[in-house]
Amino acid sequence: MLRLDPLGFEAGDPNLYRYVGNSPTNATDPSGLEVTIGGDPVLPSGKEKIYETVKAVGAKAKNPKETTELLLSIAQGLLESKHTFEYNSLIQLQKDIILRAAIVNYAKLLNELNYDFNRTVLIEFKGSKYWVAGNIQTEKGPQRGIGLKPGVKAADAIEEIFDPKTAKLGKDQRPIFECATAQTIVYRRALLDIMNRDDYNEMFKNTPLGGFYFPQGTASIATGKERAFVPGDGRMIFNPDSTVRAFQNENTIYLGGNMYYGHGIGIRILEGMIEALNESNPKKSASPSKQPTYIDLKSLPEKLLRK
Repeated sequence: MLRLDPLGFEAGDPNLYRYVGNSPTNATDPSGLEVTIGGDPVLPSGKEKIYETVKAVGAKAKNPKETTELLLSIAQGLLESKHTFEYNSLIQLQKDIILRAAIVNYAKLLNELNYDFNRTVLIEFKGSKYWVAGNIQTEKGPQRGIGLKPGVKAADAIEEIFDPKTAKLGKDQRPIFECATAQTIVYRRALLDIMNRDDYNEMFKNTPLGGFYFPQGTASIATGKERAFVPGDGRMIFNPDSTVRAFQNENTIYLGGNMYYGHGIGIRILEGMIEALNESNPKKSASPSKQPTYIDLKSLPEKLLRK
């Protein structure tokens, strides 16, 4: 298991798998801050190699400068963190960096499409070519969501939501959803960027859409321990007075630079998100969670990440 050094690879060793400079009899690291062992001895000191890989990926993007800056900020957020991020392999780490960048970009795109917010249903999409209304079992019981029509592909269906043509449909034909569903829509679309299309279609072939619904056998949403947020993380903003406000708890996506996307509110700094939830002068202020949510790539077989 590859366990990222929480000090940020300050050892400077380019070998990802070398322990204390390949001299374990002459040096040890009892602190666990520079070397962490999971299974076999591992020293994740290939910082520059990872950054160069990230730059190469960014250089091939449609907006190379902007994409490279985003990828590097994510890599730095992971590699320089005091928190330990665990991965099973180097490719899993690289895919997580790319996935997080895709999450940021699709959150911005979903915001630009300006779909309506509705807190009473998970999602409706009457004008869809691929989705049909149905119920999803949740902790609160069955709630209205959407499922795939017979014979359609999951990849085509998730792409339809991000198609500018969909945003031009009549108001009653466009998708309408609440904030948890918005976060899941972004996650589901971002996963397509790091997976083979056929594998994606197979994984989500029987998967409805609504809320945080990720059934067993697909990617899972994890809640991490308190740490600094990294672009692509989800963050809940708790609303103690939801009965008197338009919004209940707001699910947001961290975009970097203290900017967040929350469906129904838009893109704002964290303080702006809280202000939007407080606009009805509640007795108690909304407050952000200190624990991130994220897609746990360890829940996926690594073969699915080799696009």
